[in-house]
Amino acid sequence: LMRRERQQRFGAEIRASKAFKRAKKEVQQLEKSKKEDRSERLLYLLEEYLMSRLRIGRSELEERKLLEVLEHKGVSGEVQEHFKALYRKLLGSRFAPIPESHEAQADALLHVLRELEKQLT
Repeated sequence: LMRRERQQRFGAEIRASKAFKRAKKEVQQLEKSKKEDRSERLLYLLEEYLMSRLRIGRSELEERKLLEVLEHKGVSGEVQEHFKALYRKLLGSRFAPIPESHEAQADALLHVLRELEKQLT
């Protein structure tokens, strides 16, 4: 039983590490893409990271539920606020352009992912 638990925990850590590395690589590749779809792509990357890292389904990608999961996992209030601000900004970009540069958005995404990664490990 202990061996199985260790294997499951180790597997989860590997998946988590891969989720962050994959998101980081995708953000770097975005610099080459069309500017029109970058905000949408950043939102997709954030959601993919959360689904992989938190082991949740797409149906749970709702701000209130995500904040509950983050709180349950021990993520600090400050990091939750950074996440919430970014998530709202990226969701809003679907309906109205964001005056912020795409590079600033990408930097904000990587910052939030790094903060989450530190606290979820």
